[in-house]
Amino acid sequence: MNRAHIVFNITNRLIKKYFNFSDQCEITLQKIIIGNHIDCDQSVFIWARKTDKAKEVSLPEISQYTQLIQELKLRDHDVLLQTDDINVLQEFKQSGLKFRTLDEIPYDTDQKGFHVGLCALDDDRFRECHNMTKVTYLQKILCLAKLSSMCRYSITYPGNLSTFIPMLKGSFDNVISFKNDKEYF
Repeated sequence: MNRAHIVFNITNRLIKKYFNFSDQCEITLQKIIIGNHIDCDQSVFIWARKTDKAKEVSLPEISQYTQLIQELKLRDHDVLLQTDDINVLQEFKQSGLKFRTLDEIPYDTDQKGFHVGLCALDDDRFRECHNMTKVTYLQKILCLAKLSSMCRYSITYPGNLSTFIPMLKGSFDNVISFKNDKEYF
């Protein structure tokens, strides 16, 4: 994806007209914000993972995220980490970066990608394993994407979120996505 491929004067109108959060999603989003004491104006949202995504694209090392935080002089901001990858979480803990985790979605335990096995479990088994329904899980993913778009900065890995978060935000302003392992745009 290239920034030039997204024409925000068109996508902004489409998102505003057709992409409206349900009342339940808005309530879930507010619960996440209030429950985690998030001030979006002072927050940097990092969405990082590896698991199955590593088979599709070159992913940045954790040191590249921390270096970017340093370069942009964002260490005094509230750094929020969202990951479903337990290894990424451990690497961030070892990085020396001060951050908080958003534990809204379950961690992947088999490194295949949590969402890959989503369809393999029926609803009852999913609830039993993850203490939430599949609908709740999907709502939380959507709410986290919106939260990321609301934060002062959003840093994402290369993937669908690199496009979706700017579309929710309505611009690429302060949205940084790694590309080709080290370049970001």
